[in-house]
Parts: sequence; C-alpha cells; structure tokens
Amino acid sequence: MYDFDVESIQDLREFIDFNRDMKLKKDRNIIYFAVQNWTLEGVKNALQMIQNRPCWNWEEVRATITTYFWYHQDEVPQIQEALKNALGDKPVVVCRLINLESSLKQIEKKFNSL
Repeated sequence: MYDFDVESIQDLREFIDFNRDMKLKKDRNIIYFAVQNWTLEGVKNALQMIQNRPCWNWEEVRATITTYFWYHQDEVPQIQEALKNALGDKPVVVCRLINLESSLKQIEKKFNSL
C-alpha cells in the first residue's frame, strides 16, 4: 500500500538540495521527486527517472498516483497555475511517495525494540 501527495512547489535547485539531504537520512520507505509538467502523464514520466526500489510494487504505485489524480482532479488546474506563476528558474512540483507497509513494519520494529 502506498501514499502519494504534493508537498510543495519550489525551484529545481532547492529541490535538489532538499533531496540530497533526504537521501542522507536513508529512509527507503519515502521517495521525493520533482515534476515539471503537472499532469498524470508528467508525474508518471518523472517517476520513471527515480531509482527503482526492488521491493516496491510499481504497478500499485502507478495505480495510487492515478487514484490521486482522480480524487484531486479539481486541484490540477490550480497546481498548474501555481507552477506557471512560481518564482525561480525552473519551478517544479515536489511530490512525496510513501511505502506505507514498509513504514509500518519499521515503526513496529522500533516499538518492539523498546
């Protein structure tokens, strides 16, 4: 099971710095990625450029993103407009993808070790 959400709109350089910091935390259950073209196809294309996590079900990930767009279709034009009007050289939509099952197992493991 996965969760997909929009985090923010920011300049690509800021996102690269943020993403580098997140990779240092080595949390394999969360992926942040940037999207320049805010459409369902644009998100799926951006997803292809990130490093695959072998234990993730990528068909389910794509279904989660499609479901997100279905339930948030009213927000798509607003995000596209915000992206168009954003400051910076290359504004991007920063997205977060979480592997909920793995995150829950990690939390349970930490809790059980107390």
